[in-house]
Amino acid sequence: RGITLALAGSANAVSVAEHTLALLLALARRVVRVDADVRAGRWQASVKPHLVELYGKRALVIGGGRIGRRVARLFAAFGMQVEVFDPYLPADTVWPEGVRRVDDRARALAAADVVTVHVPLNDETRGLLDPHAMKPGAILLNTARGGIIDEAQLLAALADGHLGGAGLDVLVTEPATADHPLFAHPNLLVTPHCAASTDEGLRRMGLVCAENIIECLAGRLGVENVVNPQTL
Repeated sequence: RGITLALAGSANAVSVAEHTLALLLALARRVVRVDADVRAGRWQASVKPHLVELYGKRALVIGGGRIGRRVARLFAAFGMQVEVFDPYLPADTVWPEGVRRVDDRARALAAADVVTVHVPLNDETRGLLDPHAMKPGAILLNTARGGIIDEAQLLAALADGHLGGAGLDVLVTEPATADHPLFAHPNLLVTPHCAASTDEGLRRMGLVCAENIIECLAGRLGVENVVNPQTL
């Protein structure tokens, strides 16, 4: 109908990227389980079999957009070996130090200690990867959309011990009920689709939305945040 649809751009990128890192750190150091044990009088009960460092680990970031690129920089700052898979980015895209692009997703998936997805949910990305195709003991993170990871496959990979852990901010059905099958697994860390909901991120999103409206009505709105630029 000729109505311009504008997005909030990268307003929530910092918040989502930091949340992704928070999930990873919590899983690597078993923060939730260790905290619960200490409170219950079970000192160091969850420290075994192991806690792990991020330094030197290999990470695969699937999706090199605003959020994926920021996640890659955060991972690199921890001394991780970071690879990014995104077939839609230009070949001459410049990556931060410590980050490199890969074209063979299957090979990268099988070698990564950490895999995180930052892509939209559509027919191409639904059930994007099989957790059993990942490296044994690896950690899988999804702060993008539920459905990108098949939940039945994820549960199977956690139940048989193939995955070392999974961190989810999104599920196929939201809000989820307490009897969700994944919730029974101790190596799952789940949050309620709140990665973008920091005070700062919400404020930025509101401001960008207001700015988009003002700029559009004044005939100055740029195309970088517009889904249908032909309406401008």
